[in-house]
Amino acid sequence: MEKKISLIIPTCGKRMALIKKSLMRIKELNPKPSEIIIVDNSSKSEQKIFYSDLSNKLHLPIKVFFEKRKGSTYARNLGIKMASYNNLFFIDDDCIVNKNWLKEGIKELKKNHLVMGISKNIPRYSFFSLIENLQTRFFMNLGIVNKKKGLTIFFDSKNFAVKKSFIFKYKLYFNNQFSRFSIFEDIDYGLRSILKTKKLIKISKKMVVYHFGRDNLFSHLKREFNKGEAFSFFLNYRLPQILNLFNKNPKIKFYLFKIFLFDNKFKKMISYSIKKINKNIIIILIFFLLIDFFINLIGFYYFLLKNKINSFIINLSNKR
Repeated sequence: MEKKISLIIPTCGKRMALIKKSLMRIKELNPKPSEIIIVDNSSKSEQKIFYSDLSNKLHLPIKVFFEKRKGSTYARNLGIKMASYNNLFFIDDDCIVNKNWLKEGIKELKKNHLVMGISKNIPRYSFFSLIENLQTRFFMNLGIVNKKKGLTIFFDSKNFAVKKSFIFKYKLYFNNQFSRFSIFEDIDYGLRSILKTKKLIKISKKMVVYHFGRDNLFSHLKREFNKGEAFSFFLNYRLPQILNLFNKNPKIKFYLFKIFLFDNKFKKMISYSIKKINKNIIIILIFFLLIDFFINLIGFYYFLLKNKINSFIINLSNKR
């Protein structure tokens, strides 16, 4: 089996400090990627100099492609097209991989065409990181359908490996319609993978990335609003396929319902947090989780209303 690896990282110019940290960890891996494809949504000359200096300093085979600001879906798709090798690994620019990340990923790709790792948030300000850890943990636990085999229906694009031949066979590029939200494109990608292959997504607990969480209130709430919008668009776009998947796989539907109400791991985590954290902080945390849910709803209904208004204007203009 070919062991050469293309690592693809989407980024933009203002995040140079983050990607430098990420690449410094990549340098320590064994094996190392055969090429590192960075797709930068900018075209400033200082970025070109930065990557050239970084490549020489770290002795890494970095290839950089610049494009106008479009979004991570476009960046990942361009990275796929430009990759030289069949084994494709993906992380975000604000992620740091664990020591055996590539080694474990290659093992899994021998048996699976698509493998997802797990992510853990690194706190800048621990409060917002704690919120995101709770959300991520609950969301990902909710999607696990077979714990023994490590199979899930949810997908996270911050940390995964896939064969290029698999992408070509099933035409599984990222859906650029999600670029306007900067979120949920991975859930859509995972669903399309399941629908086309009739197989669930493999999780590797040994492929770990440490992700820098949202570091302030504004960026956190903006993300939650975008999440609501993206979820609204996702349901509008994919609901018939989701219902069809559940109807053909009643065990998945039952498991989702069961784990949503009786997820022991999530309950244990909440219980542990309550014991270890000051009660006042717990109250504030719950308050913010409720605010997040409210912001999600605003984003969800804002997207629906905007679509209805646009449809009304189009119909009105057609009548004239």
